[in-house]
Amino acid sequence: GAEAILHSANRVLSQQYGDGSLGMLIVNFLNALNVIDRSTLLCEVRVRCSCISLWAEFLYGQAMRLYLGDGHIMSATGVQQGDPLGPLIFALVLHPLIHKIKDNCNHLLHVWYLDDETIVGDSREVAKAL
Repeated sequence: GAEAILHSANRVLSQQYGDGSLGMLIVNFLNALNVIDRSTLLCEVRVRCSCISLWAEFLYGQAMRLYLGDGHIMSATGVQQGDPLGPLIFALVLHPLIHKIKDNCNHLLHVWYLDDETIVGDSREVAKAL
């Protein structure tokens, strides 16, 4: 996970780039796991990992009631805190974005850890990811 990303980044950065052309972009999607669209989530699960689609449909096919003190609120977006498949499901939702960046940009390093992205490469290529 994170340790492998650190070692990969160190390996790339240890190479000589004295001409100032090297750029790094670090992105963190704020509150990302809580705001993903559930219809997109369910579609990606069906297409990319159908073996967990029944689980996903059961948990995310309709709004969930979350209890808060004496009342409740309805949760209709994102994955639930504590769902052991939440990180996997989130990664499936990100899959098309990751491939779009990969296919349109030439980077030395392009890695993700959940909602954290790190891109290292020529500054012009890194800027394309934005």
